[in-house]
Amino acid sequence: MALELGLEQAIHERWAATGALTALVPSARVFTGAAVDQPATPYVVWQRVSTAPQTRTSSGRQVDRTRMRCEVRAEQLAIAKQVAQAVFDAYNRAAFALASGSCLTMQHVAYEEVLAPEGWWRVATEFEVLHEHSS
Repeated sequence: MALELGLEQAIHERWAATGALTALVPSARVFTGAAVDQPATPYVVWQRVSTAPQTRTSSGRQVDRTRMRCEVRAEQLAIAKQVAQAVFDAYNRAAFALASGSCLTMQHVAYEEVLAPEGWWRVATEFEVLHEHSS
């Protein structure tokens, strides 16, 4: 569980430290799993789709592959796309420290735009994350 929290926590910390992201969506409107208390739009929800072991290094560290989905929810498609582009710019091919290891790379793998029945836009981008940790 500490590793899971470490990855999501590091994603949140990277968001808070990236001015191009916080200028579009304050870090208080970035959530993990599900949004809380009907936030104002735009807002962002990061979701862990899957995690699978990849390999073990010669030093005994475990390398896992995790698929993360970032959904931008906004009333206007242009705003959602602008935020999604900033997410791509900040996270694609990024490497950063985790609480108990490191993110070796995040690779963009999917993108979709959907008009929700409620009338707001959901623009989602997915990343494959290679991250290592001690087992």
